[in-house]
Amino acid sequence: MCNITAITLLTRGCGWPLRLVAIAVVLGLALMRASTRADDFAAELPRVPPLDAVAAIASLRVQPEFKIQLAADESLLASPVAIAWDEDGRLFVAEMRGYSERQGERLGRVRLLHDDNDDGVYDRATVFADGLAWPTAICCYDGGVFVGDAPEILFLKDVNGDGVADQRHSVFTGFGDSNVQGLMNSFHFGLDNRIHGSASAVGGIIRRPSETAKASKPVVASSPAVAGDGGVNVSGRDFSFDPRSLAVRPETGGAQHGMSFDAAGGKYVCSNSDQAIRCMIDDRFLSRNPFYTPPSAKISVAAEGPQGAVFRSSPVEPWRILRTRLRASGLATGPIEAGGRSSGYFTSATGVTVVGGDAFGDALAGMLVIGDVGSNLVHRKRLTPDGSCVRAERVDRESELIASTDNWFRPVQFSNGPDGGLWIIDMQREVIEHPLALPLDIKKHLDLDSGRDRGRLWRLVPQNFSRRRTPKLSGSSTAELVELLEHPNAWHRETAQRLLFERRDPAAAVPLAVLAANPQADPRGRIVALYVLDGLGALCVADLDKPLNANDPLLRSSAVRLLEQFVGDGDVAPQLANRMVEMAVNDPDPRVRLELALIGGGLSEEMRTDLLSKILLRDGGDAWCRMAAFTSMGSGAGRLLVAWLGDPRSFSGPG
Repeated sequence: MCNITAITLLTRGCGWPLRLVAIAVVLGLALMRASTRADDFAAELPRVPPLDAVAAIASLRVQPEFKIQLAADESLLASPVAIAWDEDGRLFVAEMRGYSERQGERLGRVRLLHDDNDDGVYDRATVFADGLAWPTAICCYDGGVFVGDAPEILFLKDVNGDGVADQRHSVFTGFGDSNVQGLMNSFHFGLDNRIHGSASAVGGIIRRPSETAKASKPVVASSPAVAGDGGVNVSGRDFSFDPRSLAVRPETGGAQHGMSFDAAGGKYVCSNSDQAIRCMIDDRFLSRNPFYTPPSAKISVAAEGPQGAVFRSSPVEPWRILRTRLRASGLATGPIEAGGRSSGYFTSATGVTVVGGDAFGDALAGMLVIGDVGSNLVHRKRLTPDGSCVRAERVDRESELIASTDNWFRPVQFSNGPDGGLWIIDMQREVIEHPLALPLDIKKHLDLDSGRDRGRLWRLVPQNFSRRRTPKLSGSSTAELVELLEHPNAWHRETAQRLLFERRDPAAAVPLAVLAANPQADPRGRIVALYVLDGLGALCVADLDKPLNANDPLLRSSAVRLLEQFVGDGDVAPQLANRMVEMAVNDPDPRVRLELALIGGGLSEEMRTDLLSKILLRDGGDAWCRMAAFTSMGSGAGRLLVAWLGDPRSFSGPG
């Protein structure tokens, strides 16, 4: 338009025929330049062909103590983004075939994969449900599956046994769907017997389908949210719901794609460049003190910080190089990251998972794994205690746990399998990038659907791996399920817990209490036993006595967390308060003292002041213990601060 205006001014004295000729020439030249530039970009943007399965295996660079096995390929699945095994080892796969611009076509499916000879390689697949938009999460429960398909969460169940879901109910709606890379994801059955999910970047206001949007104004982010009172606002947070009552609440989180829990319920999330984030304090604690506005309840724990280095084996895609150049030169909008480098650092961290498979030992168990789909690799970090928090440190020096030379390797999610291995969900796409992040002059030469019909499931195992047969737990007795709570494999513990919660067998209470009290039992099993007792409504304060004295600090901290429900009981509160104060003084682990500070808010003012002043005296230099104490202060803050600051030892520690 500026050129046309200039020509009009320059030809002011000329007749309109000459003016029109001049304008036509200018427009023609502009179109030629645009065409030339587009043609030049086309020459810089060659297509990248996919590899077949044999070549793909050869393309994977794996640390020498491990090997990788192909469990399923595109003959059985397409665009997989989430998986879940039921109690008999049947594998449900959420397929996001509409990624990234075809939501309205409802191409998404849930497939059911069958391993007929139980050799660890799937033989056939059936369609369990179709007609979904963008399915991104899946979790087994009560013979069916909860599926996240924004804006809804669906419950799908096969009642007549034909392998196809004939029950299909919308249980929640209101999740945001405006960002294809910011949709809800990562469903997990948690220690607290609730199903947890990441609300990701777009959040939403969750309602039951029967509730109208005009019931009342939306619940604000810091309020205790109750379904039916305008919805539950999960913007900037995550969520959980009781799978029986469907009561929903917000949870600390709100990263992007990926969420996982350790054996004691510690929660990890990730976001594009921020590959390891720890959620430290539950959302419900943050709003209880009206006189205190807490900072974020989550923190990046990667030792190298966000945008940490990655060591890819694949070539950088030409479009990434071109986009960086265009942004740096001002010809395209968007961030110029890492000093104008197009790769070599985390740009698309996804699927953060705590490894819980029993196949690995110290080489991988308990570590974090994170995919970087843009760099075609899987990264691992070792977790070490850091005060009441943790520190996540790179394990592999200038290399990765897995790195592929193939640009089509897209490890979007991970899962701990029944066989003890780590399963890798490879979406297999030529391009994974938000469409709006691609300049139009680049996007026009790319095929964002390329790979929609492809996908793979890989299994990472140690070199000496010996595969167990797939378990069939549906026929297990209550006693057998309680025994499985001590199993070294995370999938067995989690599935046994879910089945005990579903069955609600009163006969489970006694063996669960025995396991929880057994000092010789695996601490992980004792933790789960306590939570199952709680989920069955059978937990009593006496069940926590021995766990509170256990050697394992994570068992002690879990017992303290479950103690919260009893601190307001007038019959036991004085004895509990004395016990809590004693632990605040004598327990050697700050993670335990953090939990004490959080539940202390339920005590009477006098008891609360005594407990929190001792925690602040000892842990005032720990940001999380201090924050927990401040959320618990309530109306007695003045008295507490006088008691804390009046002790000269308050100033002898760090901070």
